[in-house]
Amino acid sequence: MLHVSIVWHVEPGLRFEPNLIVDDENISCLFDLIKATPEIRHTLMIQADDSVLSATGKRAYLFERFSSELRELTADGHEIGWHFHPIEIHEGRWQQSLDQLRICAAAEQAFNDINFAFPIAVCSTGWCYGSNELTATYRRLGLRVDCSALPGLFNPGVDVADRYGNIGRVNHHDWRQSPLRPFKPGYENYQLESPAQDGSLVQFPALTTRDNLVSLNESVHWYSPAYCGVKRALTEGRDVYLQLYSHSFNMRRPDQRMHFYRHIKLLNTLAAETGSALNFGTVSSVISAWSRTTNCIDLLSYVEQEALWVKLGKRIMHKAGFI
Repeated sequence: MLHVSIVWHVEPGLRFEPNLIVDDENISCLFDLIKATPEIRHTLMIQADDSVLSATGKRAYLFERFSSELRELTADGHEIGWHFHPIEIHEGRWQQSLDQLRICAAAEQAFNDINFAFPIAVCSTGWCYGSNELTATYRRLGLRVDCSALPGLFNPGVDVADRYGNIGRVNHHDWRQSPLRPFKPGYENYQLESPAQDGSLVQFPALTTRDNLVSLNESVHWYSPAYCGVKRALTEGRDVYLQLYSHSFNMRRPDQRMHFYRHIKLLNTLAAETGSALNFGTVSSVISAWSRTTNCIDLLSYVEQEALWVKLGKRIMHKAGFI
């Protein structure tokens, strides 16, 4: 069976000009898309952190601003989670924080600000960051699922400067050791499965190849190594659990909405071609199904093998003059 969670990182469109400016029109576009896909139960990770506090005066701004819409969505079977950016101001510039004490304290403050309005069980960290300390904090706060992992990927961080020079180094993450399947992270290494399979927190990775994240707002083809790996696993009778995500602001653009619908069409095609049932469920419901199975494998080796075939095929076509 193919289980798929469609996850949205819902952000207020913060711009640094030079102060933080809120542009939350993008979220209304996402709400329209959700209404247009009633067959999918979406999970919305709502941003709440110090950057939102700086821009609006409230970490829980989005939870309050869209309170009625979010309650309607939960009544329709969708799920509300939390999106947290470990961010700080350093020498007058916003950048990703790597100070573990500060990150964990900021996470706890943000969680306490939002948990009274919506019981939060699932989360994702901005820039897909992870650490032993942050994982321990999520456990202590009672979160059940963390959707931050990008198996096989590492980024030391990149400098991003807007026209005012107000953004510093961001996008640091390291998931080179993680499997491409749900797992309970170890206490000594957040990237690896706990040897004892203990603890209540589950890490639910996003779909990746060894080189790239598979994003819902980017183009996709039938020969995509990630989806070919999924097809191979389904053909072998395996249960597959996928998390696919994008950002709310991407859905303002018609071309990126078109890419989203192509992903959904391809997933339906994969299920039909392999005779597999397809479930578009919330993060919590998909992880609940995963917890009852023993038929789940690490997809990363499948995806890597398919990537080699795709590279070989392109090389052959290039030499033959077709591309």
